[in-house]
Amino acid sequence: MPQRRQAFRILAITTVALANAAASATLVLAAQHLWECNWCHQQYQGDSPPRFAKCPAKDMKQTHWWIKKN
Repeated sequence: MPQRRQAFRILAITTVALANAAASATLVLAAQHLWECNWCHQQYQGDSPPRFAKCPAKDMKQTHWWIKKN
């Protein structure tokens, strides 16, 4: 009987730890913004999009015109 109680305790602690890790990861991912190119609709997730990424839809001649999606 004590072994069952100990196994249940370990399972409960593990479940709580995994739930906390998942919640932390969700908050970190939610903090970044989603950007999309106005021309080719390429997407970028982060605080700010790269400034000099060439747009593949315009024969690599112009940089992306990034629009914040969220």
